[in-house]
Amino acid sequence: MPLRGATAVLAALAVACGQTPEGSTPGTDLPQGSPPSTAASASECSKLASSYLTALRAATSCTPGAVSPCTAQRPLVAAQAGSSAPEGLCWIAYLGMLEPERASALDPLIDAYTSAGCTIGFCPGPSPHTTECLKNDRGTYSCGGD
Repeated sequence: MPLRGATAVLAALAVACGQTPEGSTPGTDLPQGSPPSTAASASECSKLASSYLTALRAATSCTPGAVSPCTAQRPLVAAQAGSSAPEGLCWIAYLGMLEPERASALDPLIDAYTSAGCTIGFCPGPSPHTTECLKNDRGTYSCGGD
């Protein structure tokens, strides 16, 4: 997997991913996926997820010492295990944390995704961990330092 941890943008899809449940996962404060306005093809959702992935990669950096770093959550891009081809977007507990100003740049892409009828699923996530802006092993700063 090319990226990992809090900045990981590819997650293995679980059976429930891609479906919007009645409520969020207990113990998390994840936003609900938007209901689809029209039926979308898997191909169209995959193309929109690819565009989102490009923007998400650019949004993952953070500014050390910022007043409110890493407080906005956005979905990550999901793919089948063993594949790097984006299939959709997925909320993952404790991941997808970004600086608010960087996260807001993703909102038009999320709107386009849900407006096309693509749903944002909920996928299993790691246990709670830090979402501070930390230096990662590549020498850059990212939320969680991953």
